[in-house]
Amino acid sequence: MKVCSLMILLCLIVLLSLSSSPLLEAEFIYYVHVPPSSTMSSFDEMVNGTRKTIIPPPNTALLDVIGLNDDTHVKIWDLNKGELLYFLTLDEGEVKSVFITCNSSVKVVSDKRVLVYASGGEQYPNLGTTCIYPSAEGGFRGREFLILPATIPDPLLAEGSMSYNLLIMSLNDSSFELEDLNGSKLDQGSIMRYGMKGYRLWCRVRHGCRDRGIGSSQLFRLRSSYDVLLFSLGTDGFIVAPALSGGFVGNLFFIPVCAGVMTPKSTPMIVIVPAKACDVVILSRELKILGTKKFSEEDVLNSAYWVYRPKELDEPLIIKSSGNITVLVGSAYGSESPEYLGDDIAFMGIRAGEEAGFFAPTAAILFAREDTDVLLDNRSMRLEADKPLMIGGGVHYLKANKSVIIEILGASAGWRSWGAYVPSFNDIEISYQLPKGFAIKETWFKPWMIILIVIAIIAAIFILIKTGVIGRIFSRGP
Repeated sequence: MKVCSLMILLCLIVLLSLSSSPLLEAEFIYYVHVPPSSTMSSFDEMVNGTRKTIIPPPNTALLDVIGLNDDTHVKIWDLNKGELLYFLTLDEGEVKSVFITCNSSVKVVSDKRVLVYASGGEQYPNLGTTCIYPSAEGGFRGREFLILPATIPDPLLAEGSMSYNLLIMSLNDSSFELEDLNGSKLDQGSIMRYGMKGYRLWCRVRHGCRDRGIGSSQLFRLRSSYDVLLFSLGTDGFIVAPALSGGFVGNLFFIPVCAGVMTPKSTPMIVIVPAKACDVVILSRELKILGTKKFSEEDVLNSAYWVYRPKELDEPLIIKSSGNITVLVGSAYGSESPEYLGDDIAFMGIRAGEEAGFFAPTAAILFAREDTDVLLDNRSMRLEADKPLMIGGGVHYLKANKSVIIEILGASAGWRSWGAYVPSFNDIEISYQLPKGFAIKETWFKPWMIILIVIAIIAAIFILIKTGVIGRIFSRGP
């Protein structure tokens, strides 16, 4: 009897430890470090069609979790303390918002795919936030998106320059429909390959400020007939551009010319870091060459990178490379140096066995969901599960035997306004076929024309033979 009681007690202890462990197995895992931001101001948002005022607690930032499926269960853990902060249940199209202490790291664990959006800073509703929207299917390109819009900059601060919190960029000729979740269709139309179309959607605003976008819902849905990329353009923010083949390391990219809204003292820039020696070219949407760069092996050994400062501010750009690169896109306030990109955070990741170079304006944080062997700047080390590793700014090189999420930090003015959608490991591990013919300049001469020419020549010879012309030519004497 004592042995039986002891066994029952041991089973209960094991079950309790599993239910409280932050290492709980799950299908979808997200990590985010909340930077040491200033306290958020009170803001208004739309809840069930009614404008509602939110007063954030001191020294906190906002974490939104958006359901994509009914009966989704989510746990949010404090990695610093190993404590369970929140347990959430969501249905499709439902948003639950929680506050996270600044300068702390959290892990979000979900049994079904969700969208996770982190934002904060005292100027958060005023300056807007820059981000890439993940698709409902996973990854950062797709045909269906559920959107909690990033904030739009105050028109007085942004001076009316490209202040869109929804920028559609199409990889092929495509039709699309945009609606809010109250059922109102906001627009439908078509967009050509390499095309770009912007919208200002209803979003959170500082308490008492007027509305800045269309719609009357907290969430919006976009459907398209072909794959598109969606962005938001805040003030002096940045993103790490997703590769069109999937993940963030690749050789073909399609980007907005600057990720941040331009103010008079802003400098747009693109920072490209190679993993190995390669040739890089930047193209306009008409496939005109705007810039080229050749990286040698010596450049890579010296941690070289290319800062390209675009002059065309209303056009998307295409970046092609002969080898794997990463692309950081944004703008810096009051400086032409990439170290001053931001305020913002952005995310990228590397897959198992993938090698990448990347640039961090201020710092970067590495996250692993399981113990991982990494080669970081030619130093071998073990990255432990749920143990964030912060590294300094500048160029870094990383290779790992398992996937790693990287958060890029830029603290130009102390994180007054920042925000980003947080990818899961599944997001960075999804692969896509490259769009057929994308960034390949078409010529008037087609391969099938050769067949037609050959057929025409054969037909002409046949006609000449039938009419006796060939015979008369060869029968002539000297």
